[in-house]
Amino acid sequence: MTPNPSERTRIGAWLHRTRLRLALLRDRDYRRSGYRAFLLELRGLAGLRFAALLLLVSLTGAWIVQAQVDSPADGFDALMQLFAVATVLAAAPIYAAEQRQGTFELLWLARGSRRGLLQAKAGVLLAGLAAMMMPAVLLVSWYLYGTMPPLRVMVFLTINSLLIVSVMAWAGTMATQTWAGGLLGAAVIAALYFGLGERVSVFNVFLNPLATPEAVSAGGGAFRAKVDPASIAVANRIFALLCSVGFLNTAASRLHRALRG
Repeated sequence: MTPNPSERTRIGAWLHRTRLRLALLRDRDYRRSGYRAFLLELRGLAGLRFAALLLLVSLTGAWIVQAQVDSPADGFDALMQLFAVATVLAAAPIYAAEQRQGTFELLWLARGSRRGLLQAKAGVLLAGLAAMMMPAVLLVSWYLYGTMPPLRVMVFLTINSLLIVSVMAWAGTMATQTWAGGLLGAAVIAALYFGLGERVSVFNVFLNPLATPEAVSAGGGAFRAKVDPASIAVANRIFALLCSVGFLNTAASRLHRALRG
């Protein structure tokens, strides 16, 4: 079926923007500016937030000992809860510096679009969080004698953090005060986590991929089947990524609200 003219126009505009961005990557000054902006954003994680994140990572060892973590599933749960809190703390003031210093317009122009600005901020937060996750994941894996796969856990935790950052970015555009947006985002994350619980489902964005297979209803209460979380892990992560993109796109379209903070 031949696409209609409006679809061809949108596809053509997207291809044109993509070509321009790829061409810019060949410009050394543009790349240097991008690296500088990344380092400046990363430096913004330092201070109280960095200390809080470091404390959470340090508490990982105490947590797994006190909670008597003795299985990979328990280890993943402990890490997921720790880094969910860490990500909320890191992403709650996502617009605070720009609102305080009045630098939104400069960053907007430097990135070329609202979506580019949000992608950059999310990327910096994820880089900082991943640096915290790696030693914690290796520590828990060592404690469990290598029975917990570090790579799979890192992928799940990183995508979880991306989703939380996206929700916090969206929540920040719903309220002009940083603290109000942070509370709203934290409430949404808590509702998702406690609402979905330990349900084995593609749509559970906080799925534990190391949990034992669970009997779930399939087609009615009389029909139950064992579902292995590992068998739906890929589809589950794709769903979580799509949710993250949706929240980021919505935040980008509403970013002008945060400018009034």
